[in-house]
Amino acid sequence: MIGLLPCGVSWSLQRLGRISAGLLLALPITASFWLSSSHANSANTAPPYRIEMVGAVDASDFPQITIRFQILDAAGKPAEQLPNVDIVIHEDQQEVHRLKPLRLREHPTSMMLVIDTSGSMTHLNKMTEAKRAAADFLHRIDPQMPCGLVLFHHEPYLTAAPTLSRMDLAQRVEAAVARGGTAYFDAIMSALDELPLAEPDQRQAVVVMTDGRDVNSRQTLTEVIDGARKRKVPIYTLGLGKPGDDSLVRTVLVLDRSGSMREEGKFHNLLKAARRYIDLMPHESADSTIIVFNDRVEFALNPPSFTSDKDKLFAALNRIRPEGETRLYDAIHEALKLLETSQDGSERRLKMAVIALTDGIDNRSIHRRFQESVIPLAKQWRIPIHMLGLGRAEEINEVHMRTIAEETGGHYFHVTHGDQLTEIFEQLSIDLHDQGIDEVSLRQLARETGGEYFHASDADKLRELFKQVATSLENTYTVTFRSLRDRPDGTGRSIRITFLETSLSSGYKTHGLITPISDPALYLGLLLGLLVLLFLPALFRRRPSSSTN
Repeated sequence: MIGLLPCGVSWSLQRLGRISAGLLLALPITASFWLSSSHANSANTAPPYRIEMVGAVDASDFPQITIRFQILDAAGKPAEQLPNVDIVIHEDQQEVHRLKPLRLREHPTSMMLVIDTSGSMTHLNKMTEAKRAAADFLHRIDPQMPCGLVLFHHEPYLTAAPTLSRMDLAQRVEAAVARGGTAYFDAIMSALDELPLAEPDQRQAVVVMTDGRDVNSRQTLTEVIDGARKRKVPIYTLGLGKPGDDSLVRTVLVLDRSGSMREEGKFHNLLKAARRYIDLMPHESADSTIIVFNDRVEFALNPPSFTSDKDKLFAALNRIRPEGETRLYDAIHEALKLLETSQDGSERRLKMAVIALTDGIDNRSIHRRFQESVIPLAKQWRIPIHMLGLGRAEEINEVHMRTIAEETGGHYFHVTHGDQLTEIFEQLSIDLHDQGIDEVSLRQLARETGGEYFHASDADKLRELFKQVATSLENTYTVTFRSLRDRPDGTGRSIRITFLETSLSSGYKTHGLITPISDPALYLGLLLGLLVLLFLPALFRRRPSSSTN
């Protein structure tokens, strides 16, 4: 009877065979994410708590999987005073994570994000990682919570009031350029000023990230804490890098005041750059002095001494006048001797350095054989010498200056234009005075305002740190775990969250390819079905047909 099938039906079966062959060639299959959830219910009574997913399972960073959920009470509100029972997460019936219930927090109604963009953030990929972490943080927090932004270096330079437009804030962070010193006390005060007046039942917060100690703020730690307390705003502090030590950074600025420095605005630019260097010095962990030279070597402070009083150093700079010849090596020699003798009786460990600038060739020094005088002393006392040559290459002795810098552990800079000096002196001040984070102040800020302190030793840990902050700011559990099957094979994985007698089932699929290695049973089942569809028309054609006479 099959042989008597109408011609159209036979053609359809043949077409089905061709389609089946096409489907076979289309394997493997690209899958998309899916999400399904079911709540466990008791046969007799409803459980006292309910687990609710916040958004979809996040597999964008696969094989790292992130889920966000809340535990609600019978009234559908975040549950308070949960029993001290572990919340357990399974993937494909295997445990992947467990955690204790969080202390219930009131949601902030608005917050400010304060980000350090000082010059030290250029090191060790810190700025890049900070931008990524901040963008991720802005994406994670409650989209209905207004968020503002303050970017700072030696002063707050960008301030945005709280808004729901997260993309605008992320773009501003991405465009930030690292430079300058550190003034997070002033930045926090700017953030507090941007927060709107809150109602009695509302909560606000400031989150500040820095990689250094505050050296430039006009506000003090006490003033910032008092300001936050008056506004009832907790401050969450994130410290990036190693905690600072108690050493004192002591430096000598050796500055050329020969007659040639009057040309092309060089002396004006030098004074501007030196002031910038002094301005970035930490108040409590650095001091300096100034030696000037022409055909004589003179101490700008009389008697010769080191000071952290910036006004005294600024006044000394203002008294300098350019004239005479060049006696560079003798001036460096005097700087080394002054640093060495200053160690006597010092109660703190010293980190010392010399910064020397000239625009000409030494033609007056007694210690002109610097290889036998200057370099051995610097090596003996472990004092790096940073050399700056200002002007055209034929007007300075680059070989000698580079040798002094490299032999003593310093750096050599060739500066063609005086307007480049400020940037170089700024970076030298940042590098020399970078003592790590001030954990004492960061902890105190958090503790005395009701916030929390978080620490990341390396920049690549910042994203995880910001995730912890986001969790601390809201009543949402954010859990990240590594998938037990880390191949992006397009297959589904189940997730189950259990707390006491209630649970939530969910799942996800990866964008990928189904392969025999990833799921043999599924692959073979699909293959067998397609093979049957492929050969079915051929079997129909081979059956003998019956005819009647």
